[in-house]
Amino acid sequence: MTRSKTETVKQRTTLTIVVVGGPEAMLHAAHRVAPSIASARVVGANVEEVATVVAAHRPFAILVSADVIALDPSEFEALSRDVGATLVPVETHGLTPIQICDAITAKLMDALNARLS
Repeated sequence: MTRSKTETVKQRTTLTIVVVGGPEAMLHAAHRVAPSIASARVVGANVEEVATVVAAHRPFAILVSADVIALDPSEFEALSRDVGATLVPVETHGLTPIQICDAITAKLMDALNARLS
């Protein structure tokens, strides 16, 4: 018996960016930049729940403020490696929201290219 092409349920992969901790401006910047990065979805997570959120969403990028990543850089590196994500540290001190957008755009494009290659 042959199956028709319409019997197969098509899955759509949603690209996701997980933003961990940091200032609210970093989360807002990610929401502002995400539509230009392959319409990526942005999910916020606090440090305590980051492993669960990352495992559930399998993001292509984990965006973390420099202050937060400094708490345990090797754990963040291991977590990103486990899910095949690029760890994107962001220095936010003294930056305006627009400057944060500028700072993360190129890094997120590089992370997306790494995921797609």
